[in-house]
Formats: sequence, C-alpha cells, structure tokens
Amino acid sequence: MPKTFGPFSEAGSTVRANKLSDSGDFAATMGLFSQMHGPPPDLAELYLLGTPESFNRLEQIIASTDHLAQPFIQAMTS
Repeated sequence: MPKTFGPFSEAGSTVRANKLSDSGDFAATMGLFSQMHGPPPDLAELYLLGTPESFNRLEQIIASTDHLAQPFIQAMTS
C-alpha cells in the first residue's frame, strides 16, 4: 500500500551529524567510535589457517552453534 510522506523542510531533511544528543544511541555510538580508534584488544587465541589446530577449533565453533539453527532447519523441512 503506497504511503506518501512530506513535504519536509530543509532542516527536517538534513542528516544529523556531529550534533550532541541525549539519547543512549549517541553514547553507544561514541563508545564504539572510541574502541575503533583505540588499541586492538588482546587476542586470547590465534590460529594459522590451514593447520589442524585451526580446523579443529573452527569445527568446535561451528558445532557449538548448531542448536541455534535447528528451529530454522525444522521450519524449512516441515
């Protein structure tokens, strides 16, 4: 069903950029921005692709998420 919006003023159609906001979204965005430009986190584990260790660890990670996909698999097969 088509829906028409507008007309919009010049101020209403501009992008809010670099304007302070009291919203939690702004605070979360600024936190992510500081993390992006900060030092990288310490890596707990690092694997070289193509090695048996990386293969086994990737298999463990994929297997640990199998239960999340089961409802979708069952819905698609029924």
